[in-house]
Amino acid sequence: MENKILQLLNSLNGLPDWVFYVILFFSAILENIFPPIPGDTVTAFGAYLVSKNILSFFWVYISTTLGSGIGYFIMFFTGKKFGRDFFIKRNFRFFPASKILKAEKKFIKLKYSAVLFNRFFPGIRSAIAIVSGIINLKSLPVFFISLVSAAGWNFLWIFTGYMLGKKGNDFISSFKNIMSSYNSVAGIIIIVILTAGTAVFFIRKKIKKP
Repeated sequence: MENKILQLLNSLNGLPDWVFYVILFFSAILENIFPPIPGDTVTAFGAYLVSKNILSFFWVYISTTLGSGIGYFIMFFTGKKFGRDFFIKRNFRFFPASKILKAEKKFIKLKYSAVLFNRFFPGIRSAIAIVSGIINLKSLPVFFISLVSAAGWNFLWIFTGYMLGKKGNDFISSFKNIMSSYNSVAGIIIIVILTAGTAVFFIRKKIKKP
């Protein structure tokens, strides 16, 4: 799917700038609702166009970050409205019960911290959003925390795409190499986050003991 989307984006060269910002905005929303859509790929492509002075860095960053935050909040509201059993019993293809249960386990201890780092958990981002609604976290903090998470993650991808363009590399071939190591890098980030979280939990528990 990534190749098809990149080819499509390449074919849109020459269109008004606002068309690209709209595409970036909605792709960031839809990747939360329809996980197979590679929103990170589209975001990095937008940054590549920034490096070629085709798009504005500011508007690429704003459109993708707002889209990510709104997409997360839509799934959060969905989880809050329909509840746990709705997803577990139906076992949706893109939101399987296994991912909902996996995300739920993380929320037992992390709660708002899981929302903060949701963008760094590839594969269960949308499930985290749904579970944050299921356990009735407060709406306003969730929205702003999810924006912070998106802002940090999108900056990494926009910077990556920008640097690729500045080096003069062909985007598609270079980005394929980056995406091939995506899971490995994301895995390392997750291990670091979980290790740090576990360490903090046990330190606090030890301090509370008389």
